[in-house]
Amino acid sequence: MRAWLLGVLVAIAGVAVVATLFVVLTGGDEAEVSPSPSPSASISSTVSPTPSDSPTATPSTASATPTASASPSPSATAAASPEETSDDPAKTGVEVSLTRFGVSDGELTAAAVVVGVVEEGGTCTLVVTDADQQLSVDGPGNASATTTDCAEGLSLDVSALTGPAILWIEYDSTSSYGTSDTAEIDLP
Repeated sequence: MRAWLLGVLVAIAGVAVVATLFVVLTGGDEAEVSPSPSPSASISSTVSPTPSDSPTATPSTASATPTASASPSPSATAAASPEETSDDPAKTGVEVSLTRFGVSDGELTAAAVVVGVVEEGGTCTLVVTDADQQLSVDGPGNASATTTDCAEGLSLDVSALTGPAILWIEYDSTSSYGTSDTAEIDLP
């Protein structure tokens, strides 16, 4: 009986060693097998955040790598997205934090802070887009004790936009550039 128990323990230990080697050698990644794969590819595009009658998409050559995606659903996010970096390598990327936004009587107002940057002379741009068009307005960045504030002049008439829309605020100065996360808002 002892020999049988010892044999079972050795077998269990052997399985554990093999399983551990498998995880170590494969990096812990387990392949998923799907009975009916349905791969899809998408190419990222960047939309120029300047006011126009309709958004203009420019394919990005830097990120033309296909990426897997779930079945897409139409939304305002398909119309445009903020640019994450500046074309000027001398500019430092900064964090822009959207602090408030809202619509009252067809007027969208929004504000943000540029974290860790205290300077005058920068430009804050509020951008809002729905599935059909994009609007933007510029305002000055104002230095406060620990941040640069983006609020003054960031108000847009959005009565021409309908349905779901996305908005973000960009900051640009001679030395810094940043874009807030996007926020979704439903317009009447």
